[in-house]
Parts: sequence; structure tokens; C-alpha cells
Amino acid sequence: MTNLELMRILHTSDWHIGRRFKGLDLAEYQRRALDWLVDTVRREHVDVVCVSGDVYDSPMPSAASVDLLDDVLTRLTSLEDDEGRPAVDVIVTPGNHDSARKLGFGSRMMRPNLHLCCDTARIAEPVIVTRGGDTTGERLAVYAMPYLDPDVARPVLEKLLVEAGEHAPVDDEVAGPAAGHAFEGDNLQNSGDNPDASASRIPRSHEGVMTAAMRLIRADLQRRRAEAKADGVPFHAVLMAHAFVSGASPSDSERNLTIGGVDSVPAAVFSDSGLDYLALGHLHRAQQVRIPASAGVAAGISSDTTTDVPAGASAGVVAPMPPIARYAGSLLAYSFSESCTPPTVGNGKSVTIVDLPADSAASRSGDLTVPDSPADPAALQSVVTGVSADSTPTDSDPTDSVVSHSIEPSIAAGIGNSGNSNNPNGSAGSDTRPCIAVRTIPVESGQPALVQLKGSPDELLGTLATEYRHDWVSLTVVADAYPHGMYQKLDVAYDNALEKNFEITRRADHGSINGNDRTMANLRETHSEIDVLEGFVRYTLGRDPNDSELAVLRDAVERVHAAGAGTKDDAKGRGNVAARNEKGVRA
Repeated sequence: MTNLELMRILHTSDWHIGRRFKGLDLAEYQRRALDWLVDTVRREHVDVVCVSGDVYDSPMPSAASVDLLDDVLTRLTSLEDDEGRPAVDVIVTPGNHDSARKLGFGSRMMRPNLHLCCDTARIAEPVIVTRGGDTTGERLAVYAMPYLDPDVARPVLEKLLVEAGEHAPVDDEVAGPAAGHAFEGDNLQNSGDNPDASASRIPRSHEGVMTAAMRLIRADLQRRRAEAKADGVPFHAVLMAHAFVSGASPSDSERNLTIGGVDSVPAAVFSDSGLDYLALGHLHRAQQVRIPASAGVAAGISSDTTTDVPAGASAGVVAPMPPIARYAGSLLAYSFSESCTPPTVGNGKSVTIVDLPADSAASRSGDLTVPDSPADPAALQSVVTGVSADSTPTDSDPTDSVVSHSIEPSIAAGIGNSGNSNNPNGSAGSDTRPCIAVRTIPVESGQPALVQLKGSPDELLGTLATEYRHDWVSLTVVADAYPHGMYQKLDVAYDNALEKNFEITRRADHGSINGNDRTMANLRETHSEIDVLEGFVRYTLGRDPNDSELAVLRDAVERVHAAGAGTKDDAKGRGNVAARNEKGVRA
């Protein structure tokens, strides 16, 4: 698959093999999506496939799920180039839904181009991909970070930091004045002998473990970049991570990662990392995340400004360039919050293609330099974004459910290095890195469009039903009172009415209830136990209870009332006896 002009990555994540949606088996659509993915890797001449976590939906996947993954990985790793060599490196990391141990079992016995990276202890040991197997040619370092559970990862990372002589992110409440300093003397020895004892020095949070991991990765990356520069070899670095990075937009289908009251990792953790691309997983909406420039940025240069020279920026000022960061999103939609407008088969899901230029300088400084004689603004925009000056680049809005499939603004790798002393890795006038191009390709899964509809009974059973009969729909019925037999009518009108909600605006016996949603019965506004039980039957069975069922419900309510009355009488009697006994004692 080797492309002589660039190294191409396909970034995907969150396959969730084995997942069901509202009771429906998704295996057919997952297989279609993965078949399409294999064809896309072949058609696009992809060099590296990065799968950033949540391969399975469960830590104990079914046999069918294991077979599907095995089939896909076998086909991907069996692709060959024109000379009969493996054409694609496949790199897989576990997410919070996966069992890292089970996913990584036997990884050392597998094909050399299949990398199941599930060991936190090897977090700073990247997968090195070279063009055509030539160790003297272009190098790509992929740091494949498994999902870091703070309780599991802290002692492992603590030990690695001690062994590397790195500073550990310290919990101020535990470490006090030692915060932020490397371990010395007895602390170093104790930490090495018993990493669990000092695990609390890394805060119990996703930010804490990610910060520790990035210190290890940053140190290794600096060394590898220096080696590549000395060898005169083009070098790129990518990080795969499964986390909720602040600034991104979640959907309803991700599992909550809250640990220690915090569920996200600040985007600034990845600033000044030296990475080219951050391949994120966990969030199911495909989107770009803005990584801010590091705190030491020189005057006026903003990492979010990629289309012109910021006001006040002086000639030759260097600003660290943060990595491009993207969530590839899931292959299928797993919640109605991931629906598109307008509704689309496949629900706008995509994979991300990243093109790393083969002729980039070996010493990527991560810097954007404003030249001494700034070019025409339109021409500068063309250089920085990687698009023509007269085009309008599009960027995925995290709030949009429709994924943009056009080429996004690519981050420039530099505009001519002036050799400023603030650039420790660059050399004067040599860092002329071309743009990294990022685009998305829509997944062809055949999954029916997910549609959320809200309206009166007549609207939902009339024109809306005609238009959306064959889609997967979530329905909200707005009515003054519960429409008799509405569940059954909706099931007849739609092939897959997967959610049925009721918004009752007025009830004949209680007046207005302020438009509160009602999915079974509104418990605050209902005074009859029978009404509550009837609502439960409608919610669970999708129909009204029949006469015999109503009789059973009434009998149950009456027996509960009778038992309650007996309990009260018994309590009252016991209270009278106790009062008499107390009176006798006092006497």
C-alpha cells in the first residue's frame, strides 16, 4: 500500500462489536461497516490503521464477536504491496469497554504487522513504522496508549516515572511541598520497591494518569526525534488515546468515565507534546478538538488561529504548534443523540484519513514561525491551511451531528524557520515542513437513519409516518391526555418505533401539568396507584392492560392497603402497650 509521496493513516475507533441498540442486533451493520473498512484501506492505499479503543462492547465478548474481529484483522494484515510484503500495519488499543488482558492475549505470537497494544507498562514504547520496511527511510512512531483506569494505571506509571527519573504529577493534598519535584533519596528507593505505596503521588483522576503518561511519552519522543534528525530521516509521531478530552462534545451512548468527580482530561495536557497527530477514541461523534498552545508561547501567537498572522505578532517570533487532534467517532450510531439532520442512512459516521508528507524535515519542532517578511495574507492562508487561498475550509463543529466530508483545515508544519533560540529542536532556515492533510470518508454500513420525531398523534400517525416509516425512530407524542391505544398505533405506523415518549400538556382530572414528559406515568401528578400500574403496563408491554390484568392489579393494590392497615394497627397497639408499661415503671 506504500505511497511514495506520503504516509497515510486511517484512524478509526469505537467499533463496539457485539453491541445492541434498543434490543436490535447490530451484527449485520457492524459486519458491513468493517467489510467497507477493509475495502477502503485497500482502495486508499493506507499504510497504517489505528483503532483507538472500544473494539468490543463488552469485556466478555461473545464467540460471534471474537470471530468477527478475527476475520477483520486477518484480512487487514493479509493485504500485500506490489512486492508481496505486508502492506498495512494495524495498531489496536483497548478502550474502557474492552478487557485489555483478553484483547492483548497472544499478541506476541501474531503477525508482525498486527500490534495489539494493551500493556500500560509499555506506554512509552511506540510502534515504529518504516516505509516499505526500509529502516533507513521515513519513520512513523505511533504511541499506542490503552485506556488508563486511574486506579489500575497509577502504580504502573509511578514505577515507570521513577525508573526514568521523570517528575511525577503530584497530588498536593498528599505530597504537600514536594509537589512537582522528582523523587530523591529514600523516596526514590521506596517508590521503586513498592510502587503501590506511592501511587497516591499521582492524583486519582484521568488528568493525573494522562499527565504522567505524557511525561514518559514526551521524553521518549524527544530522544527519537533527535536520532531521526541526526540520521537525516523524515520523522512523524502519532498518539492513540482513549479519553474524554475537554472541549469535545459527547453523545448519550458513551459510558461515563468519572473518577474522583472528574470525567475529562484538559486539552492542555497534550500541548507542547511534539506530536503531529492525536488519534482519539471514546466519544462517538467525529470531531476536531482544539489543543491550546503551551503556556510559554511567545507574544500573540494563538494555536486556534491558523488562517492569518495574529495581531501584534512580531517577525521571527516562534509559537509551539500543538498536534492536530481528532475523534474518529464510532462506526455506527449507538444513540438517538447521534442522528443527522437531515436523516441519512449510516447516520453520518466516518473514518479519518491522515496524510503525513514523506518529505517533511526530520526535526519537527512543533513550531509555527512568522517570517521576517510576511507573505500576502491570502497566500499565507494557503500555506497554513493546506487549501487554496480562494477556498473556504470547513471544520467539524463538535455540536453538529452531520460529519463534514471535505478536507478540513490542515495544520501547517511550519512557514520557514528563522532559527529563533526558542526553538530547541529546529535549525535555522531548515524547518520547512509541508502540511498534514486530514479528511473524513463516510462509512457505508447500511444502518437505517436514526430519526427523532415529536408531534401530535395526528402528525405522528399521518405525514411523519409516511415519510419515516422505514427508519429507526424515537417518538414523542404531545397530547392533552394519554391517547388510548397509542402504543399499538405507533407500532403499526412505523417499522421500528424504538422509543415512545409522551408529553402530556393537560389532563382532564388534574388540569395542566406544565408539559412534563411522561414515559410511563407522571408520578408527581398521579394520585391513583392503579393509574401508575396501568402506565407501567403500557410502558413495558406497549399496550393497555386487559380486564383480567386490571383485576389482578386492583387485587394487589387492595392487599397492599390491607397489609398496611394491619401494620398500622399493630404498631398502634404496640405503642399503647409501651405507653402503659412506661407509666407503670414511673409509678
